[in-house]
Amino acid sequence: MNLKLLLSSLIVGLGVYLVVIPNSVSADVQKDNVPLQGLKFYDENNERIYPYSLEELKAFQEIHNIVQDWKIDTFTSASFINTVLIANGRPYYNPGSVILKTYNSANPMSIEAYETDNSLAGSVYVPSGWEGSTNVPFTHLDRGHSYYFQIRNEAATTAHIAGGEVWYDN
Repeated sequence: MNLKLLLSSLIVGLGVYLVVIPNSVSADVQKDNVPLQGLKFYDENNERIYPYSLEELKAFQEIHNIVQDWKIDTFTSASFINTVLIANGRPYYNPGSVILKTYNSANPMSIEAYETDNSLAGSVYVPSGWEGSTNVPFTHLDRGHSYYFQIRNEAATTAHIAGGEVWYDN
Protein backbone atom coordinates (compact mmCIF):
# COMPACT_ATOMS: atom_id res chain seq x y z
CA MET A 1 0.00 0.00 0.00
CA ASN A 2 2.84 2.40 0.85
CA LEU A 3 4.43 1.59 -2.51
CA LYS A 4 1.18 2.49 -4.28
CA LEU A 5 1.03 5.80 -2.37
CA LEU A 6 4.64 6.55 -3.25
CA LEU A 7 4.08 5.65 -6.90
CA SER A 8 0.95 7.82 -6.98
CA SER A 9 2.95 10.71 -5.57
CA LEU A 10 5.66 10.17 -8.14
CA ILE A 11 3.22 10.06 -11.04
CA VAL A 12 1.60 13.31 -10.00
CA GLY A 13 4.87 15.23 -10.05
CA LEU A 14 5.21 16.75 -13.50
CA GLY A 15 8.78 17.91 -13.91
CA VAL A 16 7.94 21.19 -15.64
CA TYR A 17 6.45 22.51 -12.42
CA LEU A 18 8.24 23.94 -9.40
CA VAL A 19 7.58 21.73 -6.42
CA VAL A 20 7.45 23.38 -3.03
CA ILE A 21 8.68 21.16 -0.19
CA PRO A 22 7.23 20.98 3.38
CA ASN A 23 8.86 22.82 6.28
CA SER A 24 10.23 19.54 7.58
CA VAL A 25 12.93 20.02 4.92
CA SER A 26 15.80 22.30 5.84
CA ALA A 27 15.71 25.73 4.21
CA ASP A 28 19.28 25.07 3.06
CA VAL A 29 18.26 22.17 0.79
CA GLN A 30 18.32 23.18 -2.87
CA LYS A 31 17.41 21.59 -6.20
CA ASP A 32 19.00 23.08 -9.32
CA ASN A 33 19.85 26.23 -7.32
CA VAL A 34 16.18 26.85 -6.51
CA PRO A 35 15.64 27.01 -2.72
CA LEU A 36 13.05 24.49 -1.62
CA GLN A 37 10.48 26.42 0.40
CA GLY A 38 8.13 24.97 2.99
CA LEU A 39 4.54 23.88 2.71
CA LYS A 40 2.77 23.29 6.00
CA PHE A 41 0.28 20.41 6.05
CA TYR A 42 -2.69 20.34 8.46
CA ASP A 43 -5.34 17.72 9.20
CA GLU A 44 -9.10 18.14 9.60
CA ASN A 45 -8.56 19.45 13.16
CA ASN A 46 -6.07 22.05 11.96
CA GLU A 47 -3.24 20.13 13.65
CA ARG A 48 0.15 20.18 11.91
CA ILE A 49 0.99 16.87 10.20
CA TYR A 50 4.01 15.58 8.27
CA PRO A 51 2.58 13.18 5.66
CA TYR A 52 5.64 12.89 3.41
CA SER A 53 9.20 11.87 4.17
CA LEU A 54 12.10 13.83 2.72
CA GLU A 55 12.83 10.92 0.36
CA GLU A 56 9.23 10.87 -0.93
CA LEU A 57 9.25 14.61 -1.51
CA LYS A 58 12.58 14.50 -3.32
CA ALA A 59 11.29 11.65 -5.50
CA PHE A 60 8.09 13.60 -6.11
CA GLN A 61 10.00 16.47 -7.66
CA GLU A 62 12.31 14.19 -9.69
CA ILE A 63 9.54 12.85 -11.96
CA HIS A 64 9.56 14.64 -15.29
CA ASN A 65 7.14 13.03 -17.73
CA ILE A 66 4.95 10.30 -16.22
CA VAL A 67 1.30 11.22 -16.62
CA GLN A 68 -0.46 7.87 -16.59
CA ASP A 69 -3.71 6.90 -14.92
CA TRP A 70 -4.51 10.46 -13.83
CA LYS A 71 -7.24 12.76 -15.02
CA ILE A 72 -6.26 16.42 -15.17
CA ASP A 73 -8.81 19.18 -14.73
CA THR A 74 -7.75 22.74 -15.53
CA PHE A 75 -9.19 25.70 -13.63
CA THR A 76 -9.15 29.35 -14.64
CA SER A 77 -7.53 32.48 -13.25
CA ALA A 78 -8.95 34.37 -10.29
CA SER A 79 -8.37 37.46 -8.19
CA PHE A 80 -9.73 37.32 -4.65
CA ILE A 81 -9.47 38.94 -1.24
CA ASN A 82 -10.61 36.07 1.02
CA THR A 83 -11.35 32.73 -0.65
CA VAL A 84 -12.11 31.21 -4.03
CA LEU A 85 -13.37 27.72 -4.88
CA ILE A 86 -11.33 25.73 -7.38
CA ALA A 87 -13.50 24.84 -10.39
CA ASN A 88 -16.59 26.24 -8.62
CA GLY A 89 -16.40 23.55 -5.94
CA ARG A 90 -16.28 20.53 -8.22
CA PRO A 91 -15.38 17.36 -6.23
CA TYR A 92 -12.39 15.25 -7.29
CA TYR A 93 -12.09 11.54 -6.51
CA ASN A 94 -8.77 10.60 -4.87
CA PRO A 95 -6.97 13.86 -5.64
CA GLY A 96 -3.25 13.59 -6.18
CA SER A 97 -2.12 17.16 -6.62
CA VAL A 98 -3.23 20.77 -6.98
CA ILE A 99 -1.00 22.85 -9.22
CA LEU A 100 -1.26 26.61 -8.78
CA LYS A 101 0.05 29.05 -11.38
CA THR A 102 0.76 32.73 -10.89
CA TYR A 103 1.69 35.67 -13.08
CA ASN A 104 4.14 37.14 -10.56
CA SER A 105 5.16 36.74 -6.92
CA ALA A 106 2.33 34.98 -5.09
CA ASN A 107 0.66 35.91 -1.82
CA PRO A 108 0.78 33.37 0.99
CA MET A 109 -2.27 31.15 0.69
CA SER A 110 -3.77 27.93 1.96
CA ILE A 111 -5.38 25.24 -0.15
CA GLU A 112 -8.19 23.65 1.86
CA ALA A 113 -9.62 20.22 1.00
CA TYR A 114 -13.24 19.55 1.95
CA GLU A 115 -15.26 16.34 1.97
CA THR A 116 -18.48 16.49 -0.05
CA ASP A 117 -20.38 16.89 3.26
CA ASN A 118 -18.51 20.24 3.66
CA SER A 119 -16.28 19.02 6.50
CA LEU A 120 -12.65 20.08 6.36
CA ALA A 121 -10.38 17.16 5.43
CA GLY A 122 -7.09 19.06 5.59
CA SER A 123 -5.19 22.05 4.28
CA VAL A 124 -1.77 23.04 3.03
CA TYR A 125 -0.20 26.44 3.70
CA VAL A 126 1.76 27.74 0.69
CA PRO A 127 4.22 30.52 1.59
CA SER A 128 4.58 33.72 -0.44
CA GLY A 129 7.26 34.66 -2.90
CA TRP A 130 7.10 31.87 -5.48
CA GLU A 131 6.49 32.53 -9.16
CA GLY A 132 5.37 30.35 -12.03
CA SER A 133 3.85 27.08 -10.86
CA THR A 134 3.72 25.27 -7.54
CA ASN A 135 2.71 21.62 -7.25
CA VAL A 136 0.99 20.82 -3.94
CA PRO A 137 0.53 17.08 -3.22
CA PHE A 138 -2.72 15.78 -1.72
CA THR A 139 -2.14 12.01 -1.85
CA HIS A 140 -2.05 12.03 1.96
CA LEU A 141 -5.85 12.46 2.09
CA ASP A 142 -7.92 9.34 2.75
CA ARG A 143 -8.33 7.34 -0.46
CA GLY A 144 -11.76 6.35 -1.75
CA HIS A 145 -13.25 9.82 -1.19
CA SER A 146 -14.05 12.87 -3.28
CA TYR A 147 -12.85 16.30 -2.17
CA TYR A 148 -13.35 19.85 -3.37
CA PHE A 149 -10.79 22.61 -2.89
CA GLN A 150 -10.84 26.20 -1.74
CA ILE A 151 -7.93 28.63 -1.84
CA ARG A 152 -7.67 31.01 1.12
CA ASN A 153 -5.68 34.22 0.74
CA GLU A 154 -3.47 34.62 3.83
CA ALA A 155 -2.46 38.22 3.06
CA ALA A 156 -4.18 41.60 3.43
CA THR A 157 -3.82 42.34 -0.30
CA THR A 158 -5.73 40.85 -3.23
CA ALA A 159 -4.38 37.48 -4.39
CA HIS A 160 -4.05 36.65 -8.07
CA ILE A 161 -3.67 33.19 -9.58
CA ALA A 162 -3.27 32.46 -13.27
CA GLY A 163 -5.20 29.21 -12.95
CA GLY A 164 -3.95 25.70 -12.40
CA GLU A 165 -4.74 22.01 -12.49
CA VAL A 166 -6.13 19.29 -10.24
CA TRP A 167 -4.77 15.78 -10.81
CA TYR A 168 -7.08 13.00 -9.61
CA ASP A 169 -7.88 9.30 -10.07
CA ASN A 170 -9.87 7.98 -12.99
